[in-house]
Amino acid sequence: TAWAGIVEVGRARPGETVVVAAAAGATGSLAGQVARNLGCRVIGLTGREDKCRWLVDELGFDHAIDYRHQN
Repeated sequence: TAWAGIVEVGRARPGETVVVAAAAGATGSLAGQVARNLGCRVIGLTGREDKCRWLVDELGFDHAIDYRHQN
């Protein structure tokens, strides 16, 4: 599902920015990694600060936004 959404449907290309909702979930986390491997800039949306750190520090997202506490 993650691969199909990024590659088949979204047709992400190197240099583009991809925003992933529910980025700390199973599908969202894989979608972000697929996009990064394609050379995209990836921004993840999640509801907790610790998940934001995980997305950036462990999964390689460029940025993560805690939608409950950040504007």
